[in-house]
Amino acid sequence: MDGSSKSMMEYLQKEATRFASENPQIEVVVQPRPSKHPIVRAFYTNGEQKTKCVRRCSAGEIPEVVKSLRDHSGHKLHRWNRYVISDTPSVRGIYSPFHDKAEYSISDLKTK
Repeated sequence: MDGSSKSMMEYLQKEATRFASENPQIEVVVQPRPSKHPIVRAFYTNGEQKTKCVRRCSAGEIPEVVKSLRDHSGHKLHRWNRYVISDTPSVRGIYSPFHDKAEYSISDLKTK
């Protein structure tokens, strides 16, 4: 057992069976990957999959990675910074400082 798989083997021996019994809706499959870093892979019902490498995680951090994959929806993350396009123009219109009809002088501003 090499150094990167040590914490994963410890997790599989101690906590993986408890996780599988607490979450019967999830299928847990363990596949050996000789000479490779340990990973946790999740397959979602929408056809997506997500993989996390746990080579530098301790045995206490691996359950957090597994729970985050369990709680993820499987959809890819998108930025929703889109402008609103409307068919109706604004009631007030576009602001311009030239629309203001009032005239001010510097002496009016000093007295206020």
